Amino acid sequence: MKALIESLISNAHPEEAEAQLHSERDPADDFGWFSVRVGAEGAVGASDFQVVVSTHSAMTRARFAGGARFKGLVLQTYSPAAARQIIRSKVESVEGRDYDEIVGKLRAFMFWEYDDYRP
Repeated sequence: MKALIESLISNAHPEEAEAQLHSERDPADDFGWFSVRVGAEGAVGASDFQVVVSTHSAMTRARFAGGARFKGLVLQTYSPAAARQIIRSKVESVEGRDYDEIVGKLRAFMFWEYDDYRP
């Protein structure tokens, strides 16, 4: 079973706002957050994730509030297009025996919608 992206949206949407925001920043010291809905081949349904894409120099600022370590994806030079490409590449390379295994692998670099859920 292979992960498939159903939607990928910048948290700074609309796209015009995203382009303006990042045009004013140093591409070697920038980051952006994205919402990603991920399903799997042959499966019904999907899960929502949040992921940050950052350059090395922006990792400390990009880290999720309260997080002890950086959890996300890293680029040498940031642009919204490059961020989308690395997200697509990384997510769509994930495979597992079942959807639970896929989610486990995605949680290594993205925040899952149920990470803090307690029944």
